[in-house]
Amino acid sequence: MSTLSLAAALVLAFAPGPILWAGEQRSGGHVRLELREQANIAGPFIRVSDLASVRGWPEELRLRAANVRVGLTPVHGKTCTISRARLAACLQNAGLKPRQVMVSGAGTTLVSNSGTSKAPANSAASQREPLKTRDSKPKGLIRTLVCIRPVARGQQLDASSFELRDVKPARGTSAHGLIRNLSRIKGMRAMRDLANGYRLHQRDLVRRPMVKRNEIVTVEATGPGIIINLTALARESGDIGESIKVENLDSREQFDAMVIGHRRVRVDLAGGDRR
Repeated sequence: MSTLSLAAALVLAFAPGPILWAGEQRSGGHVRLELREQANIAGPFIRVSDLASVRGWPEELRLRAANVRVGLTPVHGKTCTISRARLAACLQNAGLKPRQVMVSGAGTTLVSNSGTSKAPANSAASQREPLKTRDSKPKGLIRTLVCIRPVARGQQLDASSFELRDVKPARGTSAHGLIRNLSRIKGMRAMRDLANGYRLHQRDLVRRPMVKRNEIVTVEATGPGIIINLTALARESGDIGESIKVENLDSREQFDAMVIGHRRVRVDLAGGDRR
């Protein structure tokens, strides 16, 4: 084996990183970043060197990449995540070309604040919008469940019909009773029709069945040109659209009625539902 071939083999065998040939050296250098899974930062700014180990040449290019700012450090007690895509965008904005930087390691880095340092009040960075942190929301807003599609009265509620949004309370209203967790609607039904964009409230929920056995219900007796409301005792449990036995409180006579809502049933006087 020639002296040149032996030297090349040794370089390939023991080089700690990617091999950079003379043609690449003339292109302006190369930097390799290995992202960490977590970073605990004390300063006001998140820099590339906080998120990754930085290797490369020439030294000027390595230091330039290491000092690129990625954003503001989250406030003490909060966290944020930095993805490879965000890191790449910040490097490119700083004038580093994609062919000059190789990124490996974690897909995202979880950033936390280890101190109470703040960005300088008059710095340009302090005037930029900070990175969104977990559980953060603009001041004055409340997070609550909002309908993203209409829900009919009596319909079983499920997560696909709602989403959590940060909303501003209506003037003169309180946030008390608003539903702020999807787990609260499990096994529940809508007490009334809910329109798209409606903010879900505790008073809008009822646990099935709509009518329970041995509870007092309102009977809506309808006929040609007449509607009569009276009370009765439910002898069976039932849900919307189901027929159950109810009992007149005075005569103890039982008859069939259809469940139409929470503790509400209907009897068609013209249809011969009474027995």
